[in-house]
Amino acid sequence: MAVAAGGAVRAVLRLPVCGLVSAAPAAAEVAAEFRALRAVADAIVDWEPPLLTFKAVVGASLACNPGPHVTDVGITDSSTSEVFASALVGAG
Repeated sequence: MAVAAGGAVRAVLRLPVCGLVSAAPAAAEVAAEFRALRAVADAIVDWEPPLLTFKAVVGASLACNPGPHVTDVGITDSSTSEVFASALVGAG
């Protein structure tokens, strides 16, 4: 996960195992990166709807959950079994 603003990456949470988990020490490294990522995101965005949805998701976007998710076959929606042809979900 990453937060970017003004053309620069401001914070990164490294999740190298399928983009979901890390082998790094949880408390020492992963939690620290997550706190930094949330702090940078909080400073950039006022988390009112509809952006509140993105803050709630915060990365653990498993393909088995309802809604669109990035999977090994592309962006899919497990609710409808649809595989989207474009990364612009819902864009015609």
